Amino acid sequence: MLTLLANKLRIAYPVLLVLAGLFLSFISGMPDLNMDPALIFYIFLPPLLFQSSYAISLKEMWQWKRVILSFAFLVVLLTAAGVGLIAYWIIPGMTLALGMVLGGIVSSTDAVSATTIMQQVKVPSRIATILEGESLLNDASSLIVFSFALMAVQTGHFEIHQALLSFCWMVVGGAIIGVAIGVGFVYLHKVLPADTNVTIVFTLIAPFLMYIAGESASASGVLSVVFGGFYMGQHTRDLDSKTRLLGSSVWSNTAFVLNGFAFLLIGLNLREIVNAFESDGIGIARATSYALFISLIIMALRMLNAYLAIPISKLRRKELGINQEMIIDSPTSLIVGWCGMRGVVSLAAALSIPFTLPGGEAFPHRSIILYCTFIVILTTLLLQGLSLPLLLKWVHFPVYHDNLDDDEANLVIRKGLAECGLQYLQEHPSDTENDVVMRNVVNHWQALAEARVKESLFKSAAHTYRQILEAQRNYLFKLNRECPDIDKELIRHYLRRIDLEDERMKND
Repeated sequence: MLTLLANKLRIAYPVLLVLAGLFLSFISGMPDLNMDPALIFYIFLPPLLFQSSYAISLKEMWQWKRVILSFAFLVVLLTAAGVGLIAYWIIPGMTLALGMVLGGIVSSTDAVSATTIMQQVKVPSRIATILEGESLLNDASSLIVFSFALMAVQTGHFEIHQALLSFCWMVVGGAIIGVAIGVGFVYLHKVLPADTNVTIVFTLIAPFLMYIAGESASASGVLSVVFGGFYMGQHTRDLDSKTRLLGSSVWSNTAFVLNGFAFLLIGLNLREIVNAFESDGIGIARATSYALFISLIIMALRMLNAYLAIPISKLRRKELGINQEMIIDSPTSLIVGWCGMRGVVSLAAALSIPFTLPGGEAFPHRSIILYCTFIVILTTLLLQGLSLPLLLKWVHFPVYHDNLDDDEANLVIRKGLAECGLQYLQEHPSDTENDVVMRNVVNHWQALAEARVKESLFKSAAHTYRQILEAQRNYLFKLNRECPDIDKELIRHYLRRIDLEDERMKND
C-alpha cells in the first residue's frame, strides 16, 4: 500500500517506507525492534546483490569501468577518511579509529532509491550504468574499511601491510570464490535433467552459498555474490525460455519484497537508537547537529569527487585512448554526485557494532555512531531522494551517442530478426508437402519486419518455427556482445518476446 501511494505521489518508494517505519516506531504499544544485523547480512544482502549483478550488462559496465571503479573504491576510501577526520575533530572523545568506523559505515551508497527515481524520469543510460555498477562494488569496499577500523578499535593497533594483504585477499578471494560457485551451478544445470523449478531454486540458493563461503574464507562475501552473479548472468542463454520467464518474475518480486522490508526496518529501528542515547546521557539536539554536519560533509565530498572526474577524464583521454564521447561532462557529474543516498547496508553495519570490547568494557560512542548513521540515511533519502526528480527535469543533457535512439535500434533489431528467420528457411528448405506452410512462415517474418500483427502458424510448421526462434535468440545474444550502441534493455525486451513466443508454440 505504501508503494502504491508512493507511485501515486510520484516519489521514490524507499523514502515513504522509511518515513512510515519512523512513524510506526513511535506508536504507543509498538514493541521494540531489536534487529539482528545478520538478518541483513545473511538474508537481505545476498539476494539483492545477486539480482542486480545477474541482470546488469557487463558490456556497458566495461565502457565505464574507470568511473565505476573509482567511485566504488577510491571515492569510498576518501569519503571514509574524510568522515573519520571530521568526526574525530568535532565529536568530543571520538578517536580516529572510531571516526573511521563511522566513515566505513556511511561511505557506500544505496542504488535502489536512485534507480527507483530514475525509472520515473528518463535519464541517459550512462548514468544508470555508472550508478548500478558502483552500487554493486562499493558495499564491499565500505564493509572492508569498516571491518579494519573495527579491528583497530578492538585490538588497539593497526598494521598497514597486514591490512593491505587482507584487503587484496578479500577482493581477489571473494571474486574467485563467487565465480567458482557460479561455475558449479552452471555445470549442474548442464549435466542434470532440465527442470524449471529446480533451476530457479538453484539461483535462489546460489547467493547465500556464495556469501557464506566468502565470509567463511575471510574474503568478501559481498564480492563473492557480485562476481558469482556476473558469471551466472552471462550464461542465461543456456536456460530454456520457460525458466528465463519464470525466473525473471520470481526474482523481480523477491527483490521488491526484500527491499520494501529493508527500508521499513530502517525507520523502525529509530526508537532503539534513541533509547540508547537516553541510557548514555547524550543530548539528542547535540547529536543531531553532529550527524547533520557529517551528512553535509558526505554530500559535499561526493559532489567534489564527481566533478573532479571531469578534468581527470580529459587529462587521461589521450593517455588511455578514451573516446571523446566517453568523457564525463557536467550534467552527468551533477546527477551522479547527487545520487548519494545511503541505505540499509549502512544501518546493518552500524547495528553489527558489538556492545562491548574484548576486555568487557562498553564499546565507546556506539550510540552516537548508530544515531549519526540513521540521520545520514534519513537526510540523504529525504533531501536528495525528494529533490532528484526535480533536478532531473531541470538538467538538460546533451545528445549522447552511447546507444542508438529507440526507433533506430528497434529498426535494426526487427530487420535483423526477420533476416535471420528468412536465412534459416533458405538454408533449411522444407519438403514439397510443407511448401504452403513454409510460405506462411516467410510471410510471417516479412510482416514482422513491417511491424504488422502476425497470425497463428500451422502446427506442422511448429518445429521449424521454433528452430527459427532459437536462431533469432542466438542473433540477439551476439548483438548484445558485439554492438555496444544498442541498449541492453531493448535487447532484453526482444529476448522476452521470443521466449514468450517459444512458450506459446509449446502449448499450441
